Order: sequence, then C-alpha cells, then structure tokens
Amino acid sequence: MEAYFSSLVSALNDYDGEGLAQTLGLFSQQDSQIRPAPGFIKRNELANIDRMARQTMGEFPKWGDMIVDIAQAQGALHREAYQEAYTAFVSGWQKLLSIFADETAWMMALVHQAVHDIRMLAMSADLAAGGKAGQIAAKNLRETGRLLSNGFSACWNDRTDPRSPESKKTGVLYIIVAMFKTYFKLNTLRLCKNLIKAVEVKVGNRPSFVEAAAEVIPIADLVSYRFYVGRLNMFEDQYTEAEKNLDFALAHCRADAYHNKRRILAYLIPIKLYRGRLPTPLILQKYQFNEFLELTAAVRCGDLMKYNEALMTYQDVFIRKGTYLVLEKLKTLVYRNFLKRIQRIEATNQLKLQRVQLGFKWCEEDLGLDEIECIIANLIYKGHVKGYISHSKRVLVLSKTNPFPIDPILKNS
Repeated sequence: MEAYFSSLVSALNDYDGEGLAQTLGLFSQQDSQIRPAPGFIKRNELANIDRMARQTMGEFPKWGDMIVDIAQAQGALHREAYQEAYTAFVSGWQKLLSIFADETAWMMALVHQAVHDIRMLAMSADLAAGGKAGQIAAKNLRETGRLLSNGFSACWNDRTDPRSPESKKTGVLYIIVAMFKTYFKLNTLRLCKNLIKAVEVKVGNRPSFVEAAAEVIPIADLVSYRFYVGRLNMFEDQYTEAEKNLDFALAHCRADAYHNKRRILAYLIPIKLYRGRLPTPLILQKYQFNEFLELTAAVRCGDLMKYNEALMTYQDVFIRKGTYLVLEKLKTLVYRNFLKRIQRIEATNQLKLQRVQLGFKWCEEDLGLDEIECIIANLIYKGHVKGYISHSKRVLVLSKTNPFPIDPILKNS
C-alpha cells in the first residue's frame, strides 16, 4: 500500500497524467477488461487506507481523498460488488472534477480513464441488479449520463485557446463519445443534439470548434465522434450527411483496426446501397458481410425475389443494427433495375404495363396495374427512370436516350 501511494505522489510531482491513469484505472480502454488490482486490494486490506493516504499524501489532501474512493471502488469491483464499486467511484469522480477545475490539460488522460471506468461500472451494476428480475436495469447508467455532462462542462468551460494542446477542450470529444454511447444504450438519442450543436455551431465566419481544433484533437476521438454522428444522421434520414461522416471515420480509422472498420461499414454499406453505390464483393468478403452479398447482388440485377428473400433471411441482424428501414428503401432501386431488365427483354421503349405485371407475378408480387403505375411514377419523380406513363393506353414510354440514368445509381465504391 505504501508503494502504491508513493508511486502516485511521484506521478503527481511529475504531472504524469498517463501514469496516474495507468495506476488508478479500473478497466482497460482497449478491450474494457478489468485490470489486475494491486496486492493490498486483492487481500482486502483497505481498513487502513485512509491513514496511509494522510501519511503519504499530506501535500495533496484532495488527491488523497479521491484516490481512497477509487481504491475502495477497485476493491468492491474485485469482490464483484458492482453497486458498491459504482457508488464509491461516483464519490471519487466528483472529487476528481473538483481537482480538475484548478488544474490544466495534463490531467486529461486520468479524466478520460475515469470517464471510461464510471460508464463500465454503471453498466456492470445495472446488469447485476437487473439480472435478478430477468432484465437489465438502467438506474446507474442514467445517473452516469448526468455525471458525464459535468465532465463535459469541466472541459468545455476552459477559456484557453482551443487550438492549444494545453486546452482542456482538446479532450472534450472523448467525453462526448462516452455520452453518445450512454444515450444510445438508453435510447435517448435526442440528448445527443445539444452536444453536436455545441461543438459544431459556427458564429459568423468563424469555424466551429471541431474545425478549429482539428489539428490538436486526437484523431481517434474524431473518428469515434464522426462514427456516432453518422449513425444519428442515418436515424434522422439525413443520408448525405451520414455518408460524409462515416466516410471520414472509415478513411481515418487505423489501418489495422479491423473490428472498428467493420463497425463503421455495418452502417456505411446500407447508406451507400441506398444512394446507389454498390460495394464490391471483395470488400464484403474481407469484412465477412455475408448478409450484404445476396442483397447487393439482388439490387444489381433487379431481382425482386432474391431481394425479398435476403431481407427476410437477415431481418434480425438488420433490425438489431438499426439499418432495416434503410435497406427496405432499397426496393426503389430494385424496381428500377427490374424495369431495365424487362426493357432489355422486350427490346422496346414502350413497355406495356401488362407485361410489367407479368414480371411482378413471376417474382411473386401480385400487383394491380394502378399499383404498378404508382411505383413507376415514383421512380420517374426520383429521377431513376426517364419517361412518362400513358394512363389511357397503360404504357410506359421511356426516353430514347439514357432511360435509366446511371449517375449515381449502380456505381461501385
């Protein structure tokens, strides 16, 4: 225990935020696994921890009180007393923010570690409490959302130039991403908007915070931020913005981060498909997206039967990811390519709707002529088909030049 506190005093004297984060951290930030506890914690020798803190950290009294709370939390975590661990850590978190208010950005690594730990403890405590009733509770995670907002304010209210590495604002995106994760877990996505507005608002001709501080914000934080903003854009049907944000996340993700790239592509591929840009089979195979292989093939050749089968087969996967509604909208592109196939077979620019109806029946879609007219009118309105419908003659008259525009539809990317 004495060696433990001595190492902390040494780190404080050296302003070593990384060292403090390594010593005090409860969970690994890479894989969220519980870190090994010091020997005195494993042996449950916490009775004299207050006395030892006063003896060794006399010149850092506030730090001593905070570190005692974190050690108590780590001891409870080691005993799998998750609610006790969370309660102790919340006390330490509040003391940490009090200390952070009078310090500079050198503490950021420790604050980020605490942000990660408090969220992991909240989920562990909620899972343990909810398991008795057969469901996951969310009391602690909801409280954590409020506590993280205090951490956000502690960074955001720093008046140091945000372009300076000394600014606490350079660490604010990490906390925002942790809040995004919390809100996504609680399904309270509306709370994300104020955070996005804060860091992306432009006043006059001045750039937003994200633009102004892009060079000093860690690229990993920017990638995570863009990933979650892209997902939010997708849920709000803002597909152009979603594609832009997810493209940024994918382009700047570490080359060897296979798992992270796969997470990004799980949302980027449906958006690309909806916007008519089909992924190559090589990409789908590399990242093991079997659910998209059949779907992409169905869109490319306008096979309504294969499209319906693929959507039904992987329905649970798409619903769990939140991409089902986007992929359901792909049917518009399938209709477009389905008509193109019929036009090639008929070899004429005047398609009788009865012939189109036969094609639908072959694909096991029994539609009336009025329904088919409605589908085609929608395709014409969206620019997927060039032509017009003669209602009296029940004929689709296609343009003689480029009746099925290829831009942006069916481009590989």
